[in-house]
Amino acid sequence: MSTNQGELNIYLTPVTAERADDFQAWLRSTLFPAVAQVRPDLAPRAQTWRSDARQGLVYFAFLLEGDDPGGWQIDPILREALGDSATEAAWREWEDLVVAPQIGGAFRRLT
Repeated sequence: MSTNQGELNIYLTPVTAERADDFQAWLRSTLFPAVAQVRPDLAPRAQTWRSDARQGLVYFAFLLEGDDPGGWQIDPILREALGDSATEAAWREWEDLVVAPQIGGAFRRLT
């Protein structure tokens, strides 16, 4: 694993305001425990933020320090923690909650 502490991976995930609490519950029940089990080294370098609702949407921001974006991929973590069948169910729930593709990528601080 390459670690580039100068990079911050930022991803925004849009959820309807009505489903924001459900998405937050999914993070706490599914994603966060999987990360803690499979990649505990990532947890101290990850932050999740939630916006206020605006125009019916709530954005969840994932701020992930270091690593190339591939090191933060959710699918391999879920598959190792949950197995294939439960991961497919988790993705169906994600797709039911998230209203548009996640946007973002690697950012570097301007000097």
